Amino acid sequence: MPNMKARGIAVFPHLNEPDTKFNEDGVYQTQLQLDPEASEKLITVLEKIRDDAYKAECKDKKKPKLKKADLPFTEETDEEGEPTGNYLFRFKLPAKTKRGLEQRPVLVDSKVQPMVENIGSGSQLLIEFDPYTWFVPALGVGMTLRLKGVQVLELVEYKGSARCSFEASEGFETASRVLSAKELTDFEATDF
Repeated sequence: MPNMKARGIAVFPHLNEPDTKFNEDGVYQTQLQLDPEASEKLITVLEKIRDDAYKAECKDKKKPKLKKADLPFTEETDEEGEPTGNYLFRFKLPAKTKRGLEQRPVLVDSKVQPMVENIGSGSQLLIEFDPYTWFVPALGVGMTLRLKGVQVLELVEYKGSARCSFEASEGFETASRVLSAKELTDFEATDF
């Protein structure tokens, strides 16, 4: 099956650097918010792929019935817990293969030029992915949306989480502060 594409809004992306919170090797991942119409179309396709894999796995295991794992999407809710109509689809790619080879998704801008800017939540993305089906006895037949590449159509650059609204005031000053132009001139003129 050829790679598929989905267009939506990034939610908590880890695309420039892998997320190592639950996997020390790291995982490149993002959730993608799709509107109701796009969600319905993609859900229909993903359910068919999973159902075909389920039938094949039942036949292979010679079982009339197996478990089905949750598909990699959830309905989005607002602050009050009410459904918005949108869905959040989870895309991921391990930073290392099982054989230890490093891998990462392709990141390009709207003109298909390689990019290095930090992709933040709210960016509009076109994601290329491969729906990968699997079977684990404890979970059943499931699916992972394997991230291949990301085209950034509109960038909201991630600036880090250290945002403060401090203002300069009287008090302690660190020794590592930047010297003023006058202090720098005085310092350079000092004869040691």
